[in-house]
Amino acid sequence: MPTSRYAAMLAWGALIVLAAAAWFVTGTRISARLGFDAAAPGVGVIVAVAVAVTIWRWGRADHDAIALERGACPRCGAGLARRHEHALPGMRREGMLELRCPDCAFERIEPLTCDRCAT
Repeated sequence: MPTSRYAAMLAWGALIVLAAAAWFVTGTRISARLGFDAAAPGVGVIVAVAVAVTIWRWGRADHDAIALERGACPRCGAGLARRHEHALPGMRREGMLELRCPDCAFERIEPLTCDRCAT
């Protein structure tokens, strides 16, 4: 893994920890103010976990999108094999783009209608 990738992982990790901690405190305080003193820590944990998972998925989606734009596999970084299937006349579906990684079996299918696809 390149050093820049470690730095990016560290930055995302720090963001997740700080945001989760802040939302834990916020969730706990709001619950306590509403009269749920006994449940306040549990509510804070639930909110913190929800925020952490949301930020992690957001960062993962960004990573995947950047890798796919470069033509690299989001999992292992190898080059992706692309195959476009054109939409046929009279068919109700769009054309599709199939992306496959020969190294780690990553596979993704996206709708893609090009200029040569029948409309």
